Amino acid sequence: MINDNDDDVPLLNDNDDNEQFITAEDSQPNVEAVFVVTFDVKYGNIIEFQMPEKEHMLLSGVEYKAIPSGSHNINQDFVYFRHENKYGLACIARADITNDDDGSALSVIDQSQRGMRIKSVGILTSSIIHIQSYLSLLQTEARIYLSQASANYDGLKRLLIRQEQPISVPASIYDSLFAQFIQQFGASVFPLSRLILLGKRILFYSRSPIGPLCNAVYFTHIINQSVNPLFLITIADLSMLNNEQSYIGCTTERIFKEKTHIYDVFIDCDNQIVFHTNDSILQSIVKITRHDYNRLKKTLTLNSFINIGNHLSRLLNQLSQSNDNKQMTKENFHSIDLHQHYDRLFLNEYIRIHHIPNVTIITEIYPDNVNSTSSTLQCRIQYLDDVDPFSSVNLPEPARPPSFTFLTSTILSNQLQSVHKVLNAPHQISDCTLQLCRQDGTKTEFGPYLELDQTLDEQREDIESFTEGYKWSIVLRTQLNVRVQACIDKLLNSDGRELRRSLFSLKQIFQDDKDLVHEFVNNQGLQCLIKIGGAADQNYQNYILRALGQLMLYVDGMNAVINQNEVTQWLYSLVESSFRLVVKTSLKLLIVFAEYTESNVALIISAVTQVDRSAKRLLWSNAMKILNEMDNSSSEVVLLIITLFNTVLSAISDQDTFYDMTDALEEQGMQRCTQFFLNRKPAEADLIEQFHIYDAALRREDGEDDATIVQSIRCTPRIKSTFDRISSRRYSSVDSNCSYDNQQESRIISNNNNQDICQNHLNLTDSTLPQYDNVIMSSNEQDDSTVSFNVDIDDDDNDERKTRVKSMIDNRQSIRRSSSHTYQPTISSFQKKEQEISKPLPDSTVLRRMQNRWETEILHREVPRTTRIERNRDRWETTNDDQIPLSDTNQSTMPQQSK
Repeated sequence: MINDNDDDVPLLNDNDDNEQFITAEDSQPNVEAVFVVTFDVKYGNIIEFQMPEKEHMLLSGVEYKAIPSGSHNINQDFVYFRHENKYGLACIARADITNDDDGSALSVIDQSQRGMRIKSVGILTSSIIHIQSYLSLLQTEARIYLSQASANYDGLKRLLIRQEQPISVPASIYDSLFAQFIQQFGASVFPLSRLILLGKRILFYSRSPIGPLCNAVYFTHIINQSVNPLFLITIADLSMLNNEQSYIGCTTERIFKEKTHIYDVFIDCDNQIVFHTNDSILQSIVKITRHDYNRLKKTLTLNSFINIGNHLSRLLNQLSQSNDNKQMTKENFHSIDLHQHYDRLFLNEYIRIHHIPNVTIITEIYPDNVNSTSSTLQCRIQYLDDVDPFSSVNLPEPARPPSFTFLTSTILSNQLQSVHKVLNAPHQISDCTLQLCRQDGTKTEFGPYLELDQTLDEQREDIESFTEGYKWSIVLRTQLNVRVQACIDKLLNSDGRELRRSLFSLKQIFQDDKDLVHEFVNNQGLQCLIKIGGAADQNYQNYILRALGQLMLYVDGMNAVINQNEVTQWLYSLVESSFRLVVKTSLKLLIVFAEYTESNVALIISAVTQVDRSAKRLLWSNAMKILNEMDNSSSEVVLLIITLFNTVLSAISDQDTFYDMTDALEEQGMQRCTQFFLNRKPAEADLIEQFHIYDAALRREDGEDDATIVQSIRCTPRIKSTFDRISSRRYSSVDSNCSYDNQQESRIISNNNNQDICQNHLNLTDSTLPQYDNVIMSSNEQDDSTVSFNVDIDDDDNDERKTRVKSMIDNRQSIRRSSSHTYQPTISSFQKKEQEISKPLPDSTVLRRMQNRWETEILHREVPRTTRIERNRDRWETTNDDQIPLSDTNQSTMPQQSK
């Protein structure tokens, strides 16, 4: 950091935005203390473990910041805080205690804990840079201590003595965290940046979880590091706040809003971002302007955000030291991405607070058609007849517009009636607004809406940027919210031909006026479309899907779909439609939704789970039903389905979710479908490629050598399975609990998945093998045996028993030989047609595994159960005379088994 001599605003660097403020090479902060905090109903928050001990480091007060107020309502969270001159990070984990005695620490209710348990594991460091690298490790430790009755703190001790250190956080992780910060605050980040550059006392408020606000404090204070980042603030910090001249922090306690003397701006982030301040100047500065919304549409990176103060400070210093020009011009404003009108008050306040001498802001220069003495603007005016939004022709009238003289210093709402009277427009005055329009040859293009509660002077920048070099006019038309309400009312209250015409026009309406999208989604427009689509025929559904696709092209529309999972559920439910066009369009929209951001994949999985579980079906059954139709399936639809599967699997970040999805697909015959479409003629390259990608993803996750995998669409390793699942269903006949998968067994036996044939095969095997239940074999002497038993056949057995043993062994070997080939039961006439289709052979390795399991079960039934006395005799190696003869024992058990 480079501090400028003329003001208190720190400069990040003298380089451009490409200069990285945070790099992976930055060293991690030294861990100076570790601690574990828990909640006790008698004593409140207590420190149950700390290192160094109390005699060497006092951590008084840390217990109240490690578990913030409201943490009992959430399952996990994290928090940054300050303790004296050190920075702290704590991860909170919470779980309900049940009455079920499952052997875990949480299965026994401790009445003093009120049915729940909370643990917070944290560290204290000397620096805030790269403290995020400890987040994952502390979250894991918190979950471990939460589930253990007697905790072992060796992991934290090794962390303190630097024997166990996490990997440094790459700079890309900060970009991801910054994107979450921008998504949470939206255009409010710009008023926030203005406040931090002025060095104000800023306090965020939100109920738990508090972690996102701690990240907001982190990113905001980087702009001006002269502001003290306090992070989490509690009631115990009230006395300290009275002495702070400039700080930024966050809290979960709403009572701070009443303590107006300790802050300049109180930002309520609970439901939406709301700025509260009693300072009249700050009330204007924190207002979100149209220029702020325009800046948000641009690509806002972490470096460009933290360099806002750098650029401003450098420009003002250059002007202050200049011998010629010391005025801030319009070009100067544009060079630092500020607005000459909207940011004038902020810049004056900035110059005053930081005592920058000799810099003034130049007065606004009026264009040629504005009279600077009388402050008037003469331009053409027109109206657009959009009272019925579905009947609008989108052409302003009249073709030869009249001229009108606006007063640039008078708010537009006071001049609206005069404009309406001159045009003789069919609109209601209370429903009217004004919009810019320009002519580009024969093309008419609409621009931004004008704010009726502002003057033209206040909106001059928008007017000039849109109309420069064009023939333009101001158009009177219906307000956005009125038009949206008219659209929704007509959609809900019409039917037949009128409804079909309205739905067909909806896409064009969204395409013509992108500002309408924001109002539509904010007025329950998506719920209206779902309601109509759920009860409509395929034509209406197709029109709705076209309109929804247009909505998702805009950021507001996509965010609305993200926030309303009912839309995703409806799209997935349409996959089982009987109409191919509806299925194709819904699949395309799901793919677009999944590719927009990886977090959307979790929403798709949630929607699929909700739809299929409500219908008591396996996950993704709608899509797998189409794949299982084989030849009756459209290649284009199959390609869309497997592309959707690959897109979703690629974005899944943990193994448990990955295996849950793939196991559900395999259980419904995904392997058989894969082999069918790969062997189908003529071959389709795109389809084959997608199936290969799916197979490669399975093999890669199962841990196969990367060299054997041709292609895969995810390179980042997934989070390891909580249940130690190490392989997918396709390439293992053992499930996650190391138990045999009986459902997979029945699928492997039958190539065409015919349940009757599968059952006949199993019945044949079961009827052949149990007839030897009463025969004891020596499996150690057989090469093909999989399980060994210490049982010998007596030498004096009669010939009949020897013959039966030999016959059983021959039958076992015969079954194994037959199972290594395709099983061919008797095929009835109605099955012969299916036999003509070339089917892939089952995996012989898996069949061999199945056969081994059958043999193991037979041997278990053949071995007689011994009594406790007999086992004790064997243990102490009693003489043969004292033991029960094996043949007698065997003979005694045979009648019982036959019964």
